Amino acid sequence: MGIRLAKVIGIPLAVILTAFGMTPANAAQQQWGASYLDWSGALLSASSTISQVIQPLEISPNMYWEAGWHWDNVSDGGYGGIQSRGTLADGTISDLAIFSIWNGLGGIPGTGAGCTPFGGEGIGYSCRIPIKLVAGNKYEISFGVDTARGPQWWKATISDLTMGTKNVIGSIETNSLVAKASNWNNFIEYWGQAVPCDAVGAASAKFYVPTSDNPGVEISSPRFSRPAQPCVMSAGDTPPQGFIGDAVIRFGGARQESSTQTMPYTKTKAQLAADKAAADKAAADKAAADKAAADKAAAAKAAAAKAAAAKAAAAKAAAAKAASLKKTTIICVKGKLTKKVTAVKPLCPKGYKKK
Repeated sequence: MGIRLAKVIGIPLAVILTAFGMTPANAAQQQWGASYLDWSGALLSASSTISQVIQPLEISPNMYWEAGWHWDNVSDGGYGGIQSRGTLADGTISDLAIFSIWNGLGGIPGTGAGCTPFGGEGIGYSCRIPIKLVAGNKYEISFGVDTARGPQWWKATISDLTMGTKNVIGSIETNSLVAKASNWNNFIEYWGQAVPCDAVGAASAKFYVPTSDNPGVEISSPRFSRPAQPCVMSAGDTPPQGFIGDAVIRFGGARQESSTQTMPYTKTKAQLAADKAAADKAAADKAAADKAAADKAAAAKAAAAKAAAAKAAAAKAAAAKAASLKKTTIICVKGKLTKKVTAVKPLCPKGYKKK
């Protein structure tokens, strides 16, 4: 019945259970008959309603499948979920959906539901509605500000997605107009009579990724944990840390295999953005490298062409120079006299004519 929250705020669980008409099994069994999931990235506020699907895979009596939070800026917190053979507001025993807020000032039930205050070392309001629990059915519980009543009011609904039903559990008034939570947790708890730790009934469940109606909120990284001195056979199956994925708590029975991190997963928006940035950088680096290589090749080609042109020009100049320095021989005549003249620019002597 929310033992983890009770543990945090220092309220004896027996007081809480008694306030809700439950009989604690014994201190050790009751305190540690649970296993937990904690999520990252949550935001429950006036700008973010959170919904989560819980799918019991096995159902035994006196089990609680929870979804809850602790306020960041207000003391304590709230929680909800589904229970097998719980106690309704009128004392009737039934499978039910529950919604409670510590320090709640009042509650207004939904149709077919009931709300009651609780007291002891802590006070608050709890609303409950009967439901039919069926193993394998998907139950979506949602929490958000009740805008029709004002920012201090919070409302919870329960939907059986398999059956296509949706009901308001109730609305609870808090003592704050700006309460918000940046955390989210789940647990499964056995709250029945004392039994040996390996005789707790089977109550495994799949907890789907919590979602927000605020597109800027992305919840990920479910982390499974057990109390330091657990009194139940349990294990968790989660995606690898840092990723988005559903989680399973395997709970109860005589034995559970070890926990795993092999659940299917997707990357977060931040990871996808980082991947895109890395890919863009790699593409930009490659383009820059390709351009540098092309520029270098073009420069080398231009240099080679320039060198070839210079060489050709030099050769031409050398040829021209060589041609300009080449001696030729002419024959000059004067009457019966002949004379050969050899020079770069040969000229016949005075009185001679070139033959």
